[in-house]
Amino acid sequence: MATQATLRHTGTGLIKTAPIGFSWTTFFLGGFPALFRGDIKWALIMWFSGAVAVVIAIITFGFLFFLPWVFWLFFAFTYNKKYTTDLLSNGFVPADDHSQNILSLAGIVIAGQSTSGSMGAGASEESANIETAILGVAKRKGGIVTPTLLAMDGRYGLDEAKKALEGMVENGHAELRVRKTGETVYAFPELFSDENKEDMESMT
Repeated sequence: MATQATLRHTGTGLIKTAPIGFSWTTFFLGGFPALFRGDIKWALIMWFSGAVAVVIAIITFGFLFFLPWVFWLFFAFTYNKKYTTDLLSNGFVPADDHSQNILSLAGIVIAGQSTSGSMGAGASEESANIETAILGVAKRKGGIVTPTLLAMDGRYGLDEAKKALEGMVENGHAELRVRKTGETVYAFPELFSDENKEDMESMT
């Protein structure tokens, strides 16, 4: 089942659910899931592409019989991301921090957008960028980040990295944990790898 993010339209307040990941419904039902979402553009694109693939399979006397399945597999892998990106381009923003984190990890958050619905500039955009970088490091490192690891990303200094991490702890997006080695780290429990799950204890 695909991970879901909740999006809110900045003008109307309309709430939509945006699945992230492989779409089994698209794989088996083609353009109908897009149609049910009101996404007529992509429904037509899928049906047209599928029809072309079937025609090619027929005129090659079945030699390319697998081509329609290749098309549906491609759309199954890509459609949810395209749908979400289109929503973000048409006035929708993450409705909460959890949804924003999901989109950031999927690499589809529009630079400068915030959960408040306004287009950030200056400090707000910089904050969004460094938080995205932090989540990227956390994902690669099994749920843990240190100022040094973030600074090694090449875009931020140690002081800036530490300040950003402390801000995420204050906002409740990260936790301070101590590893069994005694090292203090900034932790994102939802991203913990199996080897990190038992290697942490909360700061008291």
